[in-house]
Amino acid sequence: MRSNRTHPWELVWREEGWAETSPPLPVVVNFAEDLKREGAKKVLDLGCGAGRHSILLGKTGFQVVVLDVSETALKTLEGRLKSASIDNITLVKHEMRELPIVDNYFDGVVCTNVFHHGKLIEIKKAVGEVHRVMRRGSSACVVALSAADFRKGNGKMPGAQHLRFY
Repeated sequence: MRSNRTHPWELVWREEGWAETSPPLPVVVNFAEDLKREGAKKVLDLGCGAGRHSILLGKTGFQVVVLDVSETALKTLEGRLKSASIDNITLVKHEMRELPIVDNYFDGVVCTNVFHHGKLIEIKKAVGEVHRVMRRGSSACVVALSAADFRKGNGKMPGAQHLRFY
């Protein structure tokens, strides 16, 4: 049974007018270049928000599926795609714990600053779903924060240290 409550991330996008338009993370730019060299065709941008990485992936020539739980974020991205005349991106509004995608579909996955927004059991489910939709031998670029992150008052501000999983 579906709840009629508005998802917390939808509220964030609506109330704060969050319009993430910062440039793509350098690690994602490098990852996209690697995927292109490897001959990847289909890429998932999981938790895409307003699409700072989606647009990069689309301009690079991939067939991109972007997924976010916020309709407001996806509408923002849709407008940005129209303005940039990018038409190789499919927008999907959905939770990340049960991806509406067939097994072994993607050649690459980008997921930045998304996984840490859940309880451990939710994170494990989402990671399992990412593995399920990735083709054998494909690559994922995942950036996630931890409780030891400097933004939580712990640890030090890192340089450009992000994890890349293969």
